[in-house]
Amino acid sequence: MKLGDRLKFARLMKGLTQEETAEGIISVSYLSKIENNQVIPSQEVLEWLFRRLDIRPGGNETMPSWFEWVMSWYKAMTNRDVPAARELYETVKERCEQSGDAEAMIYFQLMRIRYWLLLGDKKGAETAAQSVRDWYGSLSDDMRYYYWKFFGLLYYCQEKYDDALHCYQKAEELLKGEWKTSGEEADLAYLSALA
Repeated sequence: MKLGDRLKFARLMKGLTQEETAEGIISVSYLSKIENNQVIPSQEVLEWLFRRLDIRPGGNETMPSWFEWVMSWYKAMTNRDVPAARELYETVKERCEQSGDAEAMIYFQLMRIRYWLLLGDKKGAETAAQSVRDWYGSLSDDMRYYYWKFFGLLYYCQEKYDDALHCYQKAEELLKGEWKTSGEEADLAYLSALA
């Protein structure tokens, strides 16, 4: 995820407008250019924006910690271990929030789609899906894989089988990357066969 995308995501997560974020630091138009990855701000401006948005510099340094928690939670969900998934939910949420990393929060929001489906809460899954839909253009390939996989599962649960299959096919195209975790190919093949 690019710097501008991270700043915009953090701003929106805090519920701030561009005007509120830029006030006393830079112009709104300059903030817009930063968020759209058209310019790279000076270190001083970046530090002020990080303070305003409660972003810790070097957020990626903590990625292995939060990422391991997210993947443990995901494994509990794919194993249909409801008690473990429920138990991990708050811990993963807290770890992702504390990381100060927008990427961590996007992963958390993506995994919430799967979590609510595991619990049989289609409305909760739809709400979680809506929260990440606008960010598709900023997602990395691995995030896009989970995006399509979980949207496919959501459509399957809504008995929209053609839409589910389309999503699974999109996920399969992204699965060819080197990032994939073990068992993903088999799980996706199983879900595709169901649709």
